[in-house]
Amino acid sequence: MKLLVLYASHGDSEQPCVSTRFVLDRLSRLELDLRHVTTNRPLSSATRAWHQDRGIGLLTFPNEGWDFGLWLKTLDQVPWQEYDRLCLMNDSVIYYADVLSRVLAEAEAFPASAIGLTSNTDFAYHLQSFFLYLKAPAIAPAVAHMRAIGVGRSFGEVIIKQEVGLSRNLIKLGLGLGAIYDCNKFADPILYSYPQLIQSGAGFIKRKLLLHAFSEAEMGHIVSSGYGEVVAMDYLSLIASSGSLDPSLSLAELVQAR
Repeated sequence: MKLLVLYASHGDSEQPCVSTRFVLDRLSRLELDLRHVTTNRPLSSATRAWHQDRGIGLLTFPNEGWDFGLWLKTLDQVPWQEYDRLCLMNDSVIYYADVLSRVLAEAEAFPASAIGLTSNTDFAYHLQSFFLYLKAPAIAPAVAHMRAIGVGRSFGEVIIKQEVGLSRNLIKLGLGLGAIYDCNKFADPILYSYPQLIQSGAGFIKRKLLLHAFSEAEMGHIVSSGYGEVVAMDYLSLIASSGSLDPSLSLAELVQAR
């Protein structure tokens, strides 16, 4: 098996934030090819050396089309056809425990062609795009779909046409989809199940949830859905009490700006 991982991140500083460096470092220790694709900005020589020392390819592009835009531009430059596994990841999720080796193994063992960490039924059943593990039958159709849609002009367009549309297209082609943490077994949307996920040792959390970074409109919808108290919880304290925080990380580092 030959696996290519494309990890997309956004940021303004000369070096990636601690949570991004944690993910990249842990992935670099595994048997896979890793590319870190991030938004255009001046990056320090120390940052470039850090990537080189770990064998991580570093690519930068204009901030267009969100994560799908970054992945699309990267796929135009890397020989993805040479791989029989493709994993698309982004920094909208923070990993606070060293679970990536386990997650990749579970995705590989899952009886489906496209596997997500989580799923959702907003608009239609789909895999959430912060982690998409594609086996050989799903790679070319996924790339073709992404290219056909192109770089999205708005966040809503990216969600509907790329994230949701990709799952719809793969299902239409008869390819099996599944999620390690599926919304059929947790709250739907699964955003409201993170207290349970943290206590179970999942080892990751949505960045927006940890930072309480929802817009006023988003919070209005959340409150009206009856989940205001769940979203307002102190997730740093939940992570601390779970005992799963990696010893190389601190709680303060998890909320560091990108």
